[in-house]
Amino acid sequence: ASVKDEGVMKSYRGINLGEKVQLSRAGQGVVKYIGKVANARGIMIGIELTARGGNHNGTVKGKFYFKAKPKTGLWPLV
Repeated sequence: ASVKDEGVMKSYRGINLGEKVQLSRAGQGVVKYIGKVANARGIMIGIELTARGGNHNGTVKGKFYFKAKPKTGLWPLV
């Protein structure tokens, strides 16, 4: 896994930052964040969905992780 500023990773387990992904339940999206998230264990993958179906905009508990339109941000289980 390669790491850049502030603990944000460019890839993790074959998933790359900026990659388009297809999620089984939530639909399509783009990987916008890979790294640590406050109050979560392990590496998290932040995805901006192409349609509303998420539960945030890339901000969690007041901390900005990635830019996403309202209700398009998602942290799927990896």
